[in-house]
Amino acid sequence: MTKPRRGALPGALSLLAVLAGTAVPAASLASQQAPFDDPAVLALVARASALWRNPPPVAYSARAQSRIYFYLDREGGGAPVPLRVDQAAVDVYRGEEGRTRQIVRAHRRRELLPVRDFEYYLDRLTIVQDGYGEQIEIGQGLDVRSVPHPLGSDASTVYRYRLADSLTMLLPRAAAPVRVYEVEVEPRRSDQPAFLGSLFVEGETGALARLEFSFTAAAYVDPRSDYVRVVLEHALWDEGYWLPYRQQIEVRRERPELDLPFGTVIRAVLQVASYDFEPELAEDFFLGPRVTFASPEEGGGEFDGGLLDELAEEGLAPVSMARLDAEARAAARTRLAGRLPRLRLHADRFSSVLRANRAEGLFLGGGASFSPSPPWPKLEALAGVGGLAGAGERRGSATWRAAWRAGGADFRMEAFVRQLRDLGPLPGAAGAVNTVATLFGRDYTDPWFARGGRATVEFGAGEESSVRLSLFRERHDATGQALVEAAVGQAVFRPVRAVEEGVLAGAEAEYARRWGGRGSWGAQTAASAGAARWNGVRLGKLGVRAEVQLASQDLDRRAMAKFAAGATSSSAPAHLLHFLGGAGTLPGHPFRDYAGSRYWLARGEASVGLVPGWVSARLIAGAGAVSGLPAKLRAEAMPESRGGWRLQPSRGPKGYAGVGLGLLRGLLRADVAWGLPGGRMELVVSAAPVVAGGL
Repeated sequence: MTKPRRGALPGALSLLAVLAGTAVPAASLASQQAPFDDPAVLALVARASALWRNPPPVAYSARAQSRIYFYLDREGGGAPVPLRVDQAAVDVYRGEEGRTRQIVRAHRRRELLPVRDFEYYLDRLTIVQDGYGEQIEIGQGLDVRSVPHPLGSDASTVYRYRLADSLTMLLPRAAAPVRVYEVEVEPRRSDQPAFLGSLFVEGETGALARLEFSFTAAAYVDPRSDYVRVVLEHALWDEGYWLPYRQQIEVRRERPELDLPFGTVIRAVLQVASYDFEPELAEDFFLGPRVTFASPEEGGGEFDGGLLDELAEEGLAPVSMARLDAEARAAARTRLAGRLPRLRLHADRFSSVLRANRAEGLFLGGGASFSPSPPWPKLEALAGVGGLAGAGERRGSATWRAAWRAGGADFRMEAFVRQLRDLGPLPGAAGAVNTVATLFGRDYTDPWFARGGRATVEFGAGEESSVRLSLFRERHDATGQALVEAAVGQAVFRPVRAVEEGVLAGAEAEYARRWGGRGSWGAQTAASAGAARWNGVRLGKLGVRAEVQLASQDLDRRAMAKFAAGATSSSAPAHLLHFLGGAGTLPGHPFRDYAGSRYWLARGEASVGLVPGWVSARLIAGAGAVSGLPAKLRAEAMPESRGGWRLQPSRGPKGYAGVGLGLLRGLLRADVAWGLPGGRMELVVSAAPVVAGGL
């Protein structure tokens, strides 16, 4: 077997240079300065096209491994939810005359959550040996088809080319420096099936070192396709051939009728382990299908590592917190063309469509979104009416948003009327969970309403850091906070806490730092500060939070620890203070009975699988304290009838400990907690944060 030369493009060109030894950046040819179809780039493309259409007569056999990940992808860069993982061992062959064959020696899979059974297209399991043919197809022509190759015979009539950048590499044992050029490819007509992306071409020979591309919207066949993205990486082997090394095909899909905050992604990653350039093959070896599956009698191939070994490396483990993963997914959705309709029905979470609480009663809503081509912003509108079914006062609410990405930053503008709010620092229950609880007389919110607007920008501040800045002006409104009296079983609700009305205007800033996301652990910290005016009074607030997560390779054992603390001006109105107690913060204690201008809260949990993938046992514990409650708001100073505000500081730390069960890899949880010291037992039903954001 012949081993690959070090630095033979195992990843991006900058990483290649580091692994290879020394890189000498050539003069940067910025895309905004280099013209399209410059004679120099056309000559380079012609050289690459000639070699691509007439490759050297090399024969080989190779071993390859593919891993296929099927997962839920959340908008806004939220943590993905793995659903299924497949692994295949593939033998790859090529004859000197150019004929190819691949044999899938072994295939195994594991469902991490219940999903329907389905089979993958062949290009998810096998490698592209010829850089695709004259016409590019993905998913056996059912994802993408009829796309002219940018190096094909008639490509110059379909595409235009521009030099984007170049890199000179001094590889070990290389006789001369190797120079690779990035060539941007753009279709002359965007309404035709076409390639969108870059070719990385070795300057002297025209060999393809890398292809990174997507497609125009007209190329997509499946109406569910949000985007299809392909990366083909070739390596320079000792014999001087640029041959396939690593391949990634990523297909993201959504329901074409609905704009929901998630989609499904299939990511197929295949890597060649080694090449043999002197294969011994029978004369009739290449007769028959180009891809076959080995029979049980032929014996299975060997797998390199466990089925889930690279889940964390792909950023798909529950501990993954790397900002780069979130940025890559957000940038892909902004940059890549898809076939999804521009105008769709929209909901940002379940509770935007249906919810219930003791101030609104039953609320029904809906929305629409419009997604024009970049750089124009995506527009979203949500509206609804509460007080239906004879419960509560009938009132409407609405929210409008515009979101776009420019210059590596994410921008967001929002305007809202009677937007539902809750006391902080943490929600008592996810929206859908609280709706069910409300129907049985247990509302885990303290609802109030706001109208106004907010503008936010978020951008990277280093590889794993981000900064978010916000400006806002909003009026807090007590109108429509009437208590809904009726509930299933005639249960009696807590009083609705009447907020102080007024105008809050100011600015906030947050700096976040993340670690891990490429192994079995992840961590993140954040610090925030804000300044505002409330009815002419100056307010300030500070906050810090930290989180660490651990997971075993098979995901059946997990642990998490979180810490948060904050301080708010003591002159702030009661509904802007910090509240602890009960579900969401300190279960086993009275719900949000402890309040003040300063708080800290530490929580931890651990779980171990009982029925792998389905049921896990949980341990939970935590402690916190809140202080700095203004004297005018203390329980002993306020009559109970005054808007339901009867508050007290925690008078030292309060804690809890408990046990529980997790279902579907802990996405749904039922815990029994005991308040410490002197608290009570409380049953808490909740959803994992990755799910709660959509409820």
